[in-house]
Amino acid sequence: MPEFNFKSPVVTRKVRETELILEEVIPSPFFVEKELKDINIVEAEASRIKIIQSFYERRGYAQISTDLLNYITNNAKSVVIVKLICYIAKTIKFNSNKIILKENDETKKICSFIHLHRYIKELEANNIIRRTTKQSVYVVNHEMIFKGSYSDFIKVYLDIYKEVGIMLDADGRVILDKSINYGK
Repeated sequence: MPEFNFKSPVVTRKVRETELILEEVIPSPFFVEKELKDINIVEAEASRIKIIQSFYERRGYAQISTDLLNYITNNAKSVVIVKLICYIAKTIKFNSNKIILKENDETKKICSFIHLHRYIKELEANNIIRRTTKQSVYVVNHEMIFKGSYSDFIKVYLDIYKEVGIMLDADGRVILDKSINYGK
């Protein structure tokens, strides 16, 4: 009689799910959340028979902060910077703080590859993104640009990085795990 290992597909799936999360939620030097705020929904809704917690995921929307709006309207030195910010907001994945900025058809529409690095430095100087130790991979300041469920992102981020924190190299780049494929 053949033997079956029912745990193997489950373990393999969980490992892959974890790898996918680690590819998209990367250590951030911009993390400033001090504490999680709890709301007692049972107490607030005690008079109801059934408790419903509703929210809209709004997958098609990116949120940008008023600080970023102020930067765009008052300090952005060129239209290309604004276009690059829009590109980041448009292409960042749901519940992620990672963006890949390299020469491709979309970035060529914004500026030449030679100038792209100059504009990236401008975004870095204004704490909108930060370089990492992986080429073309950047941490997006989730306090400035975010797409997804913010509370879910914070929970996942804290589950992953609360104990280990982040490390920066001598150049101020965020050090990423060499065994994870961030380049997708």
